[in-house]
Amino acid sequence: GSSSRLEGLVALASQAAAGRAAASAALSAALWWFDQGGGGTAGELRSLLAAVDGARAAGVNRAEVDRAAAVVAAVEEEERARAEAARAQAARLAAEAAARAEAERAAAERAEAERKAAEKIAAEIAAVRESVRRSMSMPAADRKRFLRGLQVQWHPDRQYDSAAQRELADEISRIVNEAARVAKEQAALVRSKKERTEAFDNLQRYLNRGGSLAPSQVSELKGAIERARVAGVSEGEITKAESLLQRVSP
Repeated sequence: GSSSRLEGLVALASQAAAGRAAASAALSAALWWFDQGGGGTAGELRSLLAAVDGARAAGVNRAEVDRAAAVVAAVEEEERARAEAARAQAARLAAEAAARAEAERAAAERAEAERKAAEKIAAEIAAVRESVRRSMSMPAADRKRFLRGLQVQWHPDRQYDSAAQRELADEISRIVNEAARVAKEQAALVRSKKERTEAFDNLQRYLNRGGSLAPSQVSELKGAIERARVAGVSEGEITKAESLLQRVSP
């Protein structure tokens, strides 16, 4: 009986040793790829985890099992680090894409606002040009008041809203000021022509009387000649009047 029990124990010990040897061999095989620095695939990592569990259960040398477990832990940490890096990169790329989209949206909004502002400015300038053009049919005094009103309304110093509004006021003021300058010159020409015509007609009244002038009219003729000269009546007409003056002077 004792001999049979001993044989049984020997057999069990032999089986256990064989199991440990097989588990150790399986563990070494599973570790081989990782020992070569290849890192291993997900399947190879699962095989290594199973080999570690098997070796631990089979009673393989603890140092050997612990080394394999450390490899597993290192690989898992690397996987977590790569996953975290991938998540961080994905978040960064998403943030960059969102920032680009926001920048593009803001740029589009600015461009649209600038387009609308430019259209508004162009429309306001066109409206002022048209009103100035139509004012040409007004009587001179009315047009002068109209242009003066535009000058006051669009004076750059009265524009407080923005630099763009002041630039618009500068442009409109330039248009209105030029129109006012031309209108002033035209009015001066009209006045000058009227004064010259009146002075000429006045001289003709004296010349048409021939040599018969009353003493008081002689003095009046002198004044008429001076006014004619100032008004720009031709020298020929002034010479005629001066000859008459010499003939009738006492």
